[in-house]
Amino acid sequence: MKERPILFSGEMVRAILDGRKTMTRRVIKPQPPISWDVCEPVEHTSGVFCFYRSSDTDFHGYKKCPYGQHGDRLWVKETWASMNSVDHLSPKDIELLCRDAGYKTGPCGDLWYKADNSYRQWGDDNQTKGKWRSSRFMPRWASRINLEVVSVRVERVQDISEDDARAEGISNPLGSLALNIFPSLWDSINLKRGYGWDTNPWVWVIEFKRLP
Repeated sequence: MKERPILFSGEMVRAILDGRKTMTRRVIKPQPPISWDVCEPVEHTSGVFCFYRSSDTDFHGYKKCPYGQHGDRLWVKETWASMNSVDHLSPKDIELLCRDAGYKTGPCGDLWYKADNSYRQWGDDNQTKGKWRSSRFMPRWASRINLEVVSVRVERVQDISEDDARAEGISNPLGSLALNIFPSLWDSINLKRGYGWDTNPWVWVIEFKRLP
């Protein structure tokens, strides 16, 4: 079992906390050449690989899934804050400060999470919240959500089903199909990166369950 970080937006963090999100799609980078029409997942002891090939040639290649395989774990990176008294410190320096104070493991200082405005107290005294910090720079000790990978597969993003769109955390108000809402969510994250819905990129489909 290996452990890896994974980024989620505030909206998707709330969906995980609510139990609505049990699946995520991530773009395979780099994409297989556009002329190659088959991308097949193969599970190996060292991970899950996407083997891609063209239907009219014998040439092929492969990519390894960076999110692990069945049984591996993911820890969620999200927008967070520590105490305002340490706003001038990096996450690494905050941890060093806590360890020097005698706290060897676990959370390091009072922590806040922007997605649901929650608060995790570390010491005996309530502290004042500091600046919001980017999810990209969240250290392992600050993460509150742990996931276990249930399965990994490969498909094009437009092959998503209605059930899978719901598992992606899509709420469907007024009876709307989640499948009709998902493309907008996808584009809000991936369009500016060049992997919009209309380009129909190959994606890793990671199913997961939240751990207590």
